[in-house]
This record gives sequence, structure tokens and C-alpha cells, in this order.
Amino acid sequence: MYTFNDYLELWAGSSGGNPAVADAEQELTYSMLLCKVRELQGYLHSQGLHEGDIVGISAPRSVSLVLLYVAAMGLGLSVVPLPEQAAEIRLQQILSLIPVNVLIQYEGYSQPGSRSYVISRIRPANDGYIKETDNAFIPYQLNNSYAGYTYSPSEANASYYNLTSGSTGGVKAVRTGSREIIINALLVSERLPLNTEDCYCCLFAPDMHPHELFTRPLLFGARCLLLANHELRSFGHHMRERRLTHLLATPHTLSNLLKICQSREDWQSIKFLLGTGENVPYDLRFKFYSRTGKKLISVWGCTETTGIVLVMPEALFLEEGAILGLPVPGYELMIEPECGELLIRGDSVMKGYWNYEEQQPVDKDGYYHTGDTVTCHPGGVLGFTGRTDSFIKAAGRKISLHELEQQVRSLPGIAETAAVYSDTSHTVGIFYSVNTESGNLYPDILLLLNDVLTPTKFRVIQCAGLPKLTSGKVNRKELQAKLE
Repeated sequence: MYTFNDYLELWAGSSGGNPAVADAEQELTYSMLLCKVRELQGYLHSQGLHEGDIVGISAPRSVSLVLLYVAAMGLGLSVVPLPEQAAEIRLQQILSLIPVNVLIQYEGYSQPGSRSYVISRIRPANDGYIKETDNAFIPYQLNNSYAGYTYSPSEANASYYNLTSGSTGGVKAVRTGSREIIINALLVSERLPLNTEDCYCCLFAPDMHPHELFTRPLLFGARCLLLANHELRSFGHHMRERRLTHLLATPHTLSNLLKICQSREDWQSIKFLLGTGENVPYDLRFKFYSRTGKKLISVWGCTETTGIVLVMPEALFLEEGAILGLPVPGYELMIEPECGELLIRGDSVMKGYWNYEEQQPVDKDGYYHTGDTVTCHPGGVLGFTGRTDSFIKAAGRKISLHELEQQVRSLPGIAETAAVYSDTSHTVGIFYSVNTESGNLYPDILLLLNDVLTPTKFRVIQCAGLPKLTSGKVNRKELQAKLE
């Protein structure tokens, strides 16, 4: 089965009374979820949405988000994830890339307390776009006249535009569908199994791979927990109440949760604690184990592969260095012999970026060139060594920004660090933050860099915290701008 609708009907029929999706305010069983999806499909159809429409969805992590995505794709619509409160510049970037003609946006951003969503038709204009607002609705509270709606379009005709974070350039889109998303989720679950007794929570930003928020639990009849950012203050309560077993988040989010949920009891039901989106540093893995008794495992994937591809072996969770892990079944991996770049192909790997004018990073054999450089450790475990674009030439020397970060991060007391280079000022910038108990680390960093960077021009800048993209990755463009 390769559609969400197939899986909803399967679990509604066999385990209809089991919990399917929950947020801080409500919970739906699988029977209720299927009923609400059908009602929403009937409502969207009555509003003139039909196969071929491209719908931008802006929603917080909630039951409504799952209803919107599953209902839209079941109608054969194409969906585009939009930021929760889309800055006009970001929205314009997306609309210039993908011809969105319908917006569904959460009204609660501008009207606190509202649970409604607004449907708008949009069309291009000389200075951007014109938005024509239609009706407001609450996805899980619709008129009974839509109950029992029978959909006829094929979900196989729906598209899902998976957006990149923009951390390595402008925003790019990968056009995929239910089949590729479901194939990846099935393969990942061979390494990270889910069952009907489990509860899964992913804390990605809702515009960054939102399918990761709900796909795996819905395929395996598990419970899916969705919490908005402002609800994370009570995350420990939700972990205990829902008996959370699977948690997937960025290192930045996990670090914050460790400060919020300090009791070991909060974490006791966790089976799989997974960090991704950027390097999961050793000190964070060590803190989690010492404070909670749980092993924080690094997983690696990207927009272009539709999801997780590499999983750190549990036995290596306290290894120092950037361990990526072993591949999940179904993906073919190669290491380019000259530069060590990781190449990947498989059914869920993209064929190329959507509406992309530059050279595609997919070769004639179907291998996606990730831009990440790796080394192969004993047993086939891959370790991260940098980016093909993280090597710079400055003052006649070849310098690895990744290695610089690793060296600075190894100093006691360092919380975060990022090394960037400005082509404008020809300067290497080392940005760092420290743990609260740390003293002045500037002299130690300066001593280290004088040894490895001279005569290259560089600056060392302490920050309260490194700027982040919505994906949780470091905003390197913002740091580069500080050097110019």
C-alpha cells in the first residue's frame, strides 16, 4: 500500500478504537481520524478545490495539521509546506518557485485563541500576488453534511513539495508523493521499529519535512503526538501521560528539552531518542545519558532522500566525533574515491530539484551527490568529515571549516560553535557560545586559532546563542553577514 488513505482505512477497520493522533487539547482514534479526514475532504471539495490545485499549508504542530495534509493528498491535491508565520520574503521565495494557487493558513497566528483556518485563492500580480479570502473553518469541527464523503481522485496523483532549509543556498524544492514518503518510512522502521502500543513525537518545524510529524505512526497503527512550540514547556507531562516511546528532534530542541524535563521519570518510557538536522555533539549525548539514562542516537537524512538514511548503531552512542551510522535497507551508498563525497540512490531519492536552473546534483546513474564528505569506519559505519563546500582557500592555504569547528568544540566549556568564511572580507569567523558555568574562553580559542590559522585573517566572536533557521540548523548566512 502506498497511500495514506489505504493505511487509514486499514487501521480504522482493524484497530478503530486505538488512539491515532493527539495534541495538547484532543485525541482522535483511528476510526475518528478516518471520519474527520473524509469530512474535511468533502468540505475542501465543496470549496472548489480539485485535483491539480497546489495548496500551501501553514499550520502549527497539531491534529489539524495531520487532517489537512492527509485530506488534501487524498483528494489528489499538491501540497506545499509553509512557515507557521510566513515572513513575506520567505513566502515570495516559495511562490516564485512553486505556482501555489490556494493558501490554507492558521488564523490563530493573528487572532490568538482562534482555532480556525482560512482558505484563500491567490493569483500573481506585478508586485507579488493578490489574495482573495474565502471561508474560515476548523478542520475537526465541520458540518455533518460532509460526513461519509466518498473521494474519487487518486492520491497517487497528488504531489508533495518537500522544501530545503536554505542553509546551503536558496530555498529549493523536491517534488515527491505518498509512495516515496511511505517507502522511506517503511525502510526506516526496519531499523527503528514502531508498533500499535507505541507513541511517536517529531518536533521538526511544520514547514520542514512535515510528513515526518505523522507518517511513521500512521503506517504502523501507533499514536502520533503533536505539540506546538508554546506547549513544550509541559513536555515532561505529555511524555509521562502519553507514554512517549519515540522522539525525533534537532540537537537544539533536544538541548532545550533536557533543561525543561529534568526528572528521569519524564524520560522513562522512551525507547528511541533520535537527534538529526545537524551534528549531534558528543557532549549532548553524554548529558542525556548521565541525566536520563537514555541513549541519544544520531540519525542522518535530508530533503533529497525523503527522510532518514543513516542510523547510528546504539553501541556507538558515546563515541566522540561525528558518527552518521549505518544505512537503512533499500538505499545504495557510494563514497566518491577522490574527495570522499557521499552519494546515494534509491526509490525515495529525488530525480532532481523542482524548477531548478542550475546543474542538478543527480548523476546519470541516479546517485544524488549530497555534498557531505564521509569516512568509512570498521563495520561500514560512516563518519562525517565535512562538506565539499566547507574547504576554503585563504592566504594560500586550504582550510577545512568543519575541522576548525571540531577543534574549537573540543575545548572544555564550549556549548556551540560555527566556522564561516566571507569571500568579501576574506575573513574566517569563529562564532561560539559557552556553557553557563564556563569562564572566559576567548584566550584559549585565540591560542588554538593562532596556531592553525596564521597568517589567515580571522575573527573570534562570542554569542549568547548561535542564530538558527526554522529547521534548527545554524544560520550561516547571518553569521557570514557579520564578517562583511
